Amino acid sequence: MRTAWSVATTEIRRRIRNRSALLTAVVAPLAMAVVFGLLLGGTDSLSITIGVVDGDRSELTTGYVDGLLASKIPALGRMRLA
Repeated sequence: MRTAWSVATTEIRRRIRNRSALLTAVVAPLAMAVVFGLLLGGTDSLSITIGVVDGDRSELTTGYVDGLLASKIPALGRMRLA
């Protein structure tokens, strides 16, 4: 048990000294949380438009796309490849 604590404290000290590891482990997630909080914090709902492209046009994929379009997803639309 003593060896495990020794290894753990050594690793923690090493990671704290390494600034890039500290940046990756602490600062970057906090910055991302702040950015997403500011972007999405003022809205009551989120509206996303989803496009479905059936490039294969086989019976299986056409049935799948038709099932998606028949569902109650309001912003779902069909797109065709030229």
